[in-house]
Amino acid sequence: MCSSDLNRIDIFLPDELLAFHNEFVPAGGPFDPATFGSVRTLVSFEDTGAGQTKVTETVIGFGEGAKYDQLYDHLHGGNAEYLRNVATYFSKGGDSHAQ
Repeated sequence: MCSSDLNRIDIFLPDELLAFHNEFVPAGGPFDPATFGSVRTLVSFEDTGAGQTKVTETVIGFGEGAKYDQLYDHLHGGNAEYLRNVATYFSKGGDSHAQ
């Protein structure tokens, strides 16, 4: 996502779940802002032992049509890269409580 995106947290359960949705994307981006605002992202955390955590991201609320197809394609590639970056950060000892 762009640094100028604005997301609203809908649900936060520490160490379990984060649910959010987009409220603002600058015009001229790779997808329709209203379409992006209609989906919800859920990120769940599962302690798998030995200091490991399974992180699962699910995006819900997709509809039919080209705008949703375009958004899905964008998120499929971008979110996979983002999650790899998060995993790399924490595998190198990143502070999970950093501001």
